[in-house]
Amino acid sequence: MIVLVPVSRFRVTYEVAAGRPFSQLERMILTAIQQGTSALDELQEIFQVHRRLLIEGLLTLTQAGWLALGGPGREGFVLTSEGREAAGSDRPPSTTAVSSRRAFVVMERLTGGLISNDEVRFVTKRDLDRVWGQTQRLSPEVSDNRLDEGQVQHLLPRKQGEWVRWIGPIDMMSKDTHWLPVNVDLAAGSVVGLPDGWLARLRPTIVDEATRFAESLTEDGRRCTWKVGGPRRFPVADTVDRDALRIPAVGWQVALTEDDFHFTGDDHERLLAAALEEAGSSVLVASAFANAGKLEALRSHFEVTLKRGVSIDLLWGYTGDGSADGRETVEWMRRLAYSAKRDGLKGVIRFNKVPSGSHAKLLLCDGASGSWACVGSYNWLSAFVGSRGGNRPGNVSVRISEPGAVAALARCAAALWSAAESEVLTSTGDRWRRIAADLDMAASRSDLATTNATIRLILDREHEVLLREWSRTAQHRLLVASHRLGAPCETRLISAGVERSVGFSFDVLYGRVDLDEASLARIAELIGKTGGILRHVPEFHGKALVSDASACVTSYNFLSADPFATAKNARELGIVIDGAEPAEWLWSRLRKNLPTGEELVPGAWRA
Repeated sequence: MIVLVPVSRFRVTYEVAAGRPFSQLERMILTAIQQGTSALDELQEIFQVHRRLLIEGLLTLTQAGWLALGGPGREGFVLTSEGREAAGSDRPPSTTAVSSRRAFVVMERLTGGLISNDEVRFVTKRDLDRVWGQTQRLSPEVSDNRLDEGQVQHLLPRKQGEWVRWIGPIDMMSKDTHWLPVNVDLAAGSVVGLPDGWLARLRPTIVDEATRFAESLTEDGRRCTWKVGGPRRFPVADTVDRDALRIPAVGWQVALTEDDFHFTGDDHERLLAAALEEAGSSVLVASAFANAGKLEALRSHFEVTLKRGVSIDLLWGYTGDGSADGRETVEWMRRLAYSAKRDGLKGVIRFNKVPSGSHAKLLLCDGASGSWACVGSYNWLSAFVGSRGGNRPGNVSVRISEPGAVAALARCAAALWSAAESEVLTSTGDRWRRIAADLDMAASRSDLATTNATIRLILDREHEVLLREWSRTAQHRLLVASHRLGAPCETRLISAGVERSVGFSFDVLYGRVDLDEASLARIAELIGKTGGILRHVPEFHGKALVSDASACVTSYNFLSADPFATAKNARELGIVIDGAEPAEWLWSRLRKNLPTGEELVPGAWRA
């Protein structure tokens, strides 16, 4: 039978850049020639370096069009008009070339998955005219009509050596117009025609829907099939053709250590203090909640950071001060911004004036020794440590310093900031976009010698897909940690009931429950029948997922619905880590070192 998946097409305009900034030596050569030095021997006497290095620098400056050889009466090296302009500029000279491009991405409307336009073959109703009456059309579940740069950045083609400089605008080109036709064989449980990138996330849904509606089709309709064409593809990421457009491989190779994972309140507070202390020009703190009490506790750190001329950007998602609109929190931030300006502090503090609706927790810092980010479950602007157990492992976060990954997180931060109703026209998002472009440029030249994991970003609804996939495919262990246990958990854990090998370990941890006693008992029974243990850990706020050799650290509550009734705008942010060693660290800490909780599975059900 033919099943039609609703899809929408989006056009993305973006800029890419190629080249490199001049080295410090090349900048000094430019300045020396501007001040009258004109001969190679004079340059060697000034800089006391090998002539080869000076010749390479001179060639680079000449090729950039900034240096030339003078004529009679002005022998030696001279600056061109462009060279004089570059030497007098405050910005570092660079050979970077920028070009504008457009790309198309396709969103499937069942779970919101995105893919490159050239990875999928979609059709219109006119193309299906012959079989339209014999198809089963699935209803859209995703109503969002907007995408941001954080969602599409990994799907933008570029040449080898290029990096993304800017993304936007992103325009929706179609809705309720295009369909992805797939052939479903219910007897075999097979789906033919899905792109590889959508197979895991869509196959179970398509099979379930096809089974439900099969009886409404005629016999001819159930036997009808569609000729599926193969997708057009860009060259693979390791192509040797530098001029070929390619979509970079998903993820970044990193070298993580145990110290990069943070669990206690004290750990997170030390990390926040370090970010404010190390930041060279900008630091961003994104927290689902903010309240004036926690902000007051951070005042001294904020003031010292502002005194150094660093910009502080505070993004909060929901009110945490008891008011309907976060009025007390906003007033506190306004007073700090006013006092900073009155006292002549060089830095500026910026904040959103209305709730952003984002549940993401993110710390970004452009430190002197390199930019880094921290992603996880900790509410930086509302969580108190104090006397309530700062050493208790109640959260899970991971620190990332790989430039490409931090660049991607900076773009996500820019998108979150610009999506806040009060911040649409502010320049804060643009500043983080520029930081992201600089980090992308650095990432294009970085090469780690030793790595132990591959990381990638995961956003919003992708978390539910990840939980379903890992619940179905995990062979040796599965751990689900969720701050809240809510109504959707039974549906989301149903995939964990597949048959496993002997010795399979299954743990579910939660801190709060939004279920009645009967529902909780039913969930405990479901987990128990798979040999698992459901454990209540009071005040546990972590959100994490650990499978065989992979882990996910995130802001997303895997086992609850959106608790704040903002599902349309709620934004979630996580890091997926593929690597046996980091997965083992996280597994051990969460499973063995948490305080003893209440196990809700009768002993007879345990594996």
